[in-house]
Amino acid sequence: MSNAAVKLLANHLQAVFDEDKGVFADSLSKAIGGVSGAQAGWKPKGGERTIGEVVNHVAYWKQVVLKQLDGKSTLAGPTEDWAPVKTEAQWKSALSQLNALQAELVKRAQKLSDADLGKKPEGGGWPAWGEVLLGTASHDVYHTGQIIQLRQLQGI
Repeated sequence: MSNAAVKLLANHLQAVFDEDKGVFADSLSKAIGGVSGAQAGWKPKGGERTIGEVVNHVAYWKQVVLKQLDGKSTLAGPTEDWAPVKTEAQWKSALSQLNALQAELVKRAQKLSDADLGKKPEGGGWPAWGEVLLGTASHDVYHTGQIIQLRQLQGI
């Protein structure tokens, strides 16, 4: 079996994340590249999310998908989803976690078979794995746009 669909989805997951690839636009890595801890913690007028909070949110949901792949409980408390970034050390930690979770997600996605893509994760309430992986890539693209807008508001 060629597992062409798995290869396509795993490549897409990486393309929307990888600084040099992107998909019709900037990648997530490019959007967060060169951002300092202070810039990541900057909150626009009106209380919208910060770049750091968005990065932690994206990482959180990658972790949820990985837990589902392991057949484990998925949701933690809401404070873990949008954790703030207030220092350079927290920002570096957030970036490190995001990169590690991304690498693990792509690695795990590559181990699925095309038949697995039609199966639903255990526990119910989730679509089939193919939709989960495509949704994860779409989630990255959506939040990449937010990060780019937050950068523009800061003039970076």
